[in-house]
Parts: sequence; C-alpha cells; structure tokens
Amino acid sequence: MEALLRHILVIAALSLCQAKDAHATQPSHGPLADLIITDRHLAPLHCDEIDQEPPQQNLLHQGLQIDPKSGKIIILRKEDLLLVAEHFPEAQEEQDEEHVPPVQCLDPSTTDDDLEHLWNVTDLDLSHCPLITNKGLCFVADSVITINVSNCAGVTDAGVSKLAGAKSVNLSNCPITDKGVVFLTGAKRVNLSHCPGITGAAIQYVTNATILNLSHCPEVTDEDFALLTGTRILNVSNCPGVTDTGLKYLYSVQNLNINNCPEVTDMGLGYLMKIKTIYPSSLKTLSVSGCPKVTQGAKNTLRARGVKVID
Repeated sequence: MEALLRHILVIAALSLCQAKDAHATQPSHGPLADLIITDRHLAPLHCDEIDQEPPQQNLLHQGLQIDPKSGKIIILRKEDLLLVAEHFPEAQEEQDEEHVPPVQCLDPSTTDDDLEHLWNVTDLDLSHCPLITNKGLCFVADSVITINVSNCAGVTDAGVSKLAGAKSVNLSNCPITDKGVVFLTGAKRVNLSHCPGITGAAIQYVTNATILNLSHCPEVTDEDFALLTGTRILNVSNCPGVTDTGLKYLYSVQNLNINNCPEVTDMGLGYLMKIKTIYPSSLKTLSVSGCPKVTQGAKNTLRARGVKVID
C-alpha cells in the first residue's frame, strides 16, 4: 500500500512539473488553469515592503500629533519639538519641502532655545509663541522656506535679515520697519499687516510677491503701486494713504481688498473698470466695504463686468 501511495505522489509531482513547463510556453486553459502555481506568482517580497506604515502613522507612534486636514505636526508641548528632531535626524543635501512635514507649535511658553534642533524644518508656524525672538530665527534660518512669526514682539528687522531665503513670510503684528523688508526681495508671499513701522517705501522690496498683505499699516501709501506688476492678491485694507491714483496701476491684481480706505472714490473703481475692460483676466474679487465715497452704482458697474464685489 505504501509503495502505491509513493507511486501516486511521484506521478502527481511529474504532472505538476509538466504543467508548469507548458504554462511557461503557452497560455493555460480550462478551469484548473488558475490553480497552477508558477514562478510569476512567486515574486520576491522585499523586506521594506513588510509592515511598512504611512509616514504620518510612524509620527503618531513617536508621540507626535498630526492634523489630518493640513498634514501639519501639531506641537502642544514644547518638549515635543525634540521628537521632531529625533524623527528626522539627517539633513538632505538638497532641501525637500516634503522631507519634514509642516510644524505648528501651539505652546506659548516656547522659547528660542527650543528651536535649536529644528534646523531641517522647512515650514514652521510660531504664531502662538510670543516669546520667540531674533535668536530663535538663527536656528531655522538655513532651512526654513515658509515661516509664520506673527505676534512675536521679539522679532525685529535684525531677525528678518535671517529670513532672506524664505519664500513665504508672515510678520503680522511684529515691530518691523522698512529696513527689515529689504531682506524679503525673494519672497512670494508676504504678510506685513498690523506693522505700523511699514511705509509705502517698503513696496519696492516686495515686488516679487504674488500675495501681499499690507493691511492696517497706517503709513502705507500708494505711490509705488506701479511696481506691483506681478501681485495677484493684494490687501491694503485700513490704509488711509491708499487713494484712487494708486488703483490705476493694479493691472495684475485679481483679488483686491480696499476695505476702510476712506480716500477711495468712484473714480478709483472707474480705473479698475478700465483695467478689467482691457485685461478681462484681471480683477475677479473686490472687497470695498467701509469706503464712504464709493457709491452702489460704481460697485454694480464692476459686478456687470463679472467682478465679485464684496461690501
């Protein structure tokens, strides 16, 4: 009986080998074709494919919190900033913006020294860290591309000089003057709102910005608006120095906020109307509330041209 069983097993093995060879030279047919296991079904499994977790999941295991919408690393305790450094210990020869996810620190007790290990972070939000000063910027100056230090009273013109390589800079409500803006010539997104030390002269240094916020800067005037040839989004709300004259130069602006600019009149909107007629792809959205010299008729004329007027 055992001899018979061995004979049957040998025959079965030979049959499988023959089936394999036949499958390699011609397509398999019949209901049992899918049951024949060949080399193509046995592709090698690499070790790095086993138990590989998404980067965000790995970060969670490290004790870091991830915002599922923005993908930012949210720091609730300044001590966790060290976890970011431990998870991304090696620098890249060429900076990769996706190498380290954006980091937002929400601990108001964060100080300059807590930033010492964040030398390879490219996107950093410190807007909730009022104790940050120019010293802290020195730690991240070489890598940061996007930075938000709004409401940091210790960040001055000297600190801005460390951000010359950044492409997106938010300095809202910082004691910045025109001297600091000199270092932002390469930035594409600039927020200088609520900086009373900024004047109209600063505009000449941010002409490369496609998004520019100068709102609530009482010393800003429109004398250099003609230099903003590449700006797409411009916010000069609550700037009493903005007049009709400046609006005639805003050919490239698609989203304009002139809320609470008391010197803007129907004539200024007339200039915007002419620009829209010549360049149909120009102004798309205009915020013009709180302008007592602008009439509803002038607003409706722009609306008829397809401009979304918010008042």
